[in-house]
Amino acid sequence: MAHPEPAALRPLESPRAAALAGVLFAVLFTAALLLFVTSLSLWVTLIFPGWVFGVSILILVQNYRHRTVTTVS
Repeated sequence: MAHPEPAALRPLESPRAAALAGVLFAVLFTAALLLFVTSLSLWVTLIFPGWVFGVSILILVQNYRHRTVTTVS
């Protein structure tokens, strides 16, 4: 009785399909990275500064409300 070879030791049966899959993966991965970088630049230039400004105003208002009056003696 012949034992079949493990899948890891068998040679590829369709190298063209493997090459096509590799090229397709590279194209899709590059497109995903480009989309991520462009959306990140929008986040950095528009949304993040507005968020930081809003939080800063909130902190200033809270500090103004809860300030303690110190007397000079």
